[in-house]
Amino acid sequence: MNHSSRVVFIGVPLIFSLISMGLYFSGIAPLQDIISPKLQGIPAHSWREFGLLEQTQNLLLLLTTGVLFRAMLKRPHTLEKSFFALGTVAMAFLFLEEMDYGIHLVHYFSPGKLETARMSWHNQINASGRENEHFLKIAADSAAIFCFVLLPLVKAKIKDIRLHSLAPTLWFLALMGLSLGISELAHFLDHAGFGMINGIKGGLSNNISEFRETLTYYVYLLYALHLARHAVLFLPASKATTHPELQSHMP
Repeated sequence: MNHSSRVVFIGVPLIFSLISMGLYFSGIAPLQDIISPKLQGIPAHSWREFGLLEQTQNLLLLLTTGVLFRAMLKRPHTLEKSFFALGTVAMAFLFLEEMDYGIHLVHYFSPGKLETARMSWHNQINASGRENEHFLKIAADSAAIFCFVLLPLVKAKIKDIRLHSLAPTLWFLALMGLSLGISELAHFLDHAGFGMINGIKGGLSNNISEFRETLTYYVYLLYALHLARHAVLFLPASKATTHPELQSHMP
């Protein structure tokens, strides 16, 4: 289990991040375009939607939505179904927001490549004069710290088996640390000018956080798999204690 966990939580995300950063910061335009291409005739904010990084994010969100939806169908209890249904809706919403409801495809295939207003809620300006994304990031980062940093640290001390089943393992904490390190490295390389080719900034020049965001969505997928397999939050205590899939994960 430890070997497979190292591969899943460290090996896969590390290799993918290093390869994607290597392509983007290579100084070679065709390689950088794999991550975030420059496309003539459509708005610059839609360029990266056609790159490997954004497509990977979309795939991760779709897989996460599918995992939660399947868990919803399989769980016999109404409260459990409601729990996973809520997660499914949240991930589906995040997926649609992430791809701006397909507006980039309208940009690409519309005659004359006409400009189209962005539909995503997180890009809308609120009453404070800021994009909703600012507050969404604060909420998402706070939830990530609680779920994937604090909970793994106290998991062994949680006595209630139902709450224990929700807490991620320390491998999630390791993955969050890796995500932070990847983010710092990507910003360092960008500030050092490695994202520029012939004096022109790369397509992610104002969105270097996309590297960290990809790993964040990977964390979501792994946590959805964890919940689908182990979560027994809404079962009666007597049934939760004897849940067969949970016995090897007791503190």
